[in-house]
Amino acid sequence: MKKRRQLPVPAGLTELWLRRRPIHKVWHRVLDRRDPPYTRWLVQRALQAACRKGFGGLLDFTDEAAVAQEWHLFEIKGRAKVAMFLLATAQLLRRGLIEVEVDGRKVGALARPALPRSSQRRLPVIGQGAVAKRLTRRVGS
Repeated sequence: MKKRRQLPVPAGLTELWLRRRPIHKVWHRVLDRRDPPYTRWLVQRALQAACRKGFGGLLDFTDEAAVAQEWHLFEIKGRAKVAMFLLATAQLLRRGLIEVEVDGRKVGALARPALPRSSQRRLPVIGQGAVAKRLTRRVGS
């Protein structure tokens, strides 16, 4: 049985557990609709730095593929390089401009609450003194 180890991912992304293996397969695609070629270029820089083949990992990762939102596969050697790729693309992941899967596990932004806790208002309890009088005045008039 192979051991799994938690990968240190940037803040705001889902945690990721990877098995010990020499090569990890990373699937990604560009979801940006406003400027897919620019987003592809940003991902390309991180991909070249992390990919096992370097510049060769960009094969079939073109502007046309980014516009068509096609999945692209490349291989990364070692967990440290996977963490480096996720760190480099963290802002794009948080904004939902790209989608990434590492060894079949989806990496994405954590769900945020609808309102921050400080802005959530407490509902008034009806039947308690001045609050109840204010509520009856508003409702009655």
